[in-house]
Amino acid sequence: MSKSDIKTDEDGIPILEDIIDPEEQDDILSTTDLDKLDRAIVRRLLKDETVDQLLDDMTDDLQSLVTWKIQEFLKEEIQTILQEAAKRSAPKLAQDIRNQLRMALPDLLIEAIRRARSD
Repeated sequence: MSKSDIKTDEDGIPILEDIIDPEEQDDILSTTDLDKLDRAIVRRLLKDETVDQLLDDMTDDLQSLVTWKIQEFLKEEIQTILQEAAKRSAPKLAQDIRNQLRMALPDLLIEAIRRARSD
């Protein structure tokens, strides 16, 4: 598989399609065009703890990146939804506030007059 055969998303992240069972790796190695020395090197590397640690590190990094991208996407989407909802409700909210102030105005004026007389 060449680099151009690898499917990626719009951000260039490879999309995993074919999962290879680790037990099937020997079958894959025997069908590839490698000489015996190359196969031995590949088998040794596949069993090496350092390679396993690198794979674990790469897995953790990719998982963190995917999680971060999902969180960023959701933050942007939620922010857009909230902004749109605020724009749609702003005229009604302003009218409701004005109505509440209008209803409270008589009591506020009476209280202001009482305070002015008592001073």
